[in-house]
Amino acid sequence: LHSGVQVYKIDLNESKTYRMVLASDGLWDALSNDRVAQFASRSQLNEKTLVEEEISAEEATNRIMKECLTQGGFVDDVTVIVLDVLIDGKSRP
Repeated sequence: LHSGVQVYKIDLNESKTYRMVLASDGLWDALSNDRVAQFASRSQLNEKTLVEEEISAEEATNRIMKECLTQGGFVDDVTVIVLDVLIDGKSRP
């Protein structure tokens, strides 16, 4: 049994902020890359106030898991970690 591993190398721009999603195959079986990227985004629309709000990596993880669970039909376990990528060891807003 062998799963395919995808490895990408990208150059990061110091003036931008980045998030990384590490997840088991159970997530990717349930949600598309684009759907996960929407939930991992730092900026989310508050459905009650209709105002864009910044969310933490922890909140992004919770939203991704909630969306995955509402999709149903998956049979694999799901593990998700959302990370804020720090460039030069400095936190970005």
